[in-house]
Amino acid sequence: MGNVFFEFKKFTIFQPNAGMKVTTEACLFGAWVASKIAPNNKNKICIDIGTGTGLLTCMLAQQHPTLNYIALDNNQAAIQDALVNFKALNFKNTIELLPLALQNFVPKNKFDYIICNPPFFSNSLKGINNNKNNALHNDNLLLDTLLHFLKNNLTINGEAYLLYPSNKLTEIIKITNILSIQINTIIYLHQTQKHEAFRVMLQLTKTKNCQIENKIIIKDNEHYTSAFISLLKPYYLQL
Repeated sequence: MGNVFFEFKKFTIFQPNAGMKVTTEACLFGAWVASKIAPNNKNKICIDIGTGTGLLTCMLAQQHPTLNYIALDNNQAAIQDALVNFKALNFKNTIELLPLALQNFVPKNKFDYIICNPPFFSNSLKGINNNKNNALHNDNLLLDTLLHFLKNNLTINGEAYLLYPSNKLTEIIKITNILSIQINTIIYLHQTQKHEAFRVMLQLTKTKNCQIENKIIIKDNEHYTSAFISLLKPYYLQL
């Protein structure tokens, strides 16, 4: 992925300041979430926790122009990029960018949709780039904090979507069971058929439902798979 910007079919993500640049799995996650959300969303609210460059909000805004968005992040470098990216959008959305940590955010309303591609790593060796450390390490957004927020701030019929490393799934299941949050869908992401799953995409709700498990393989013989192409075709220039 490009360092300064990444161009999609209908918008561009500028990312000179953000520690976490556009990644393939984040794009796949955004496209998957957009495909799961029902089309009739007038007056419904979506919050993007840890928005970074604003990638996920931009992807959803393209497909769901009637949703209202709150983009939340306390990383000043990432906020600079998100401001530029949101101002450049041609979609008729309401997007409010709030420079706050989740722990300091007091919502006025509950949310119909909560999306998050959070910092992944805990107790890991950090580099010298503080922006990248904040983007990758979960010191400021612990899993327990995030799931408690979902429990308290998702509407009764709302949906939450998370992207996490696959080795976090057991911990996620443990906490969601304690909080009575339902994991309705688990999608395992594989780089190729030969690779183990490296990420999981999750759909969570407050209502009990049958659990669906599936997998998406990104590449087959150096080419994108049909499942990947189907999701990313509305976004990627080369598809």
